[in-house]
Amino acid sequence: MAGLKLLRLTTTGRKTGKERTTPLYYFEHKGKYVIIASAGGADQRPSWFLNLLNNPHVTVRIGNKEIPAVAKIASPVLRRKLWDTLIGMSPMYDRFQSKTKRKIPIILLQPLNQT
Repeated sequence: MAGLKLLRLTTTGRKTGKERTTPLYYFEHKGKYVIIASAGGADQRPSWFLNLLNNPHVTVRIGNKEIPAVAKIASPVLRRKLWDTLIGMSPMYDRFQSKTKRKIPIILLQPLNQT
């Protein structure tokens, strides 16, 4: 995925309460980490996304750095801007969107240590 980097997102399972870690591609926008709930274009939303809807407090791991963060779904206006940025880096996401009827969410991870 040209232009995108990899992070590990840890969410709390909405059913089990256990921590779940998922590797995801991301890019940065104004000090936030941007992730995409594409599930490769599947009609079903990814489990990690459902988990963060239930509890938006997550942990982001980039390299050996752990960062507590809060997840927020991008507004429709910001989503359009971020989607354009994403497609410029990795056009494959347009194919994912064309495979599903759901609008693929874009999520911003705001580090808690930022003001």
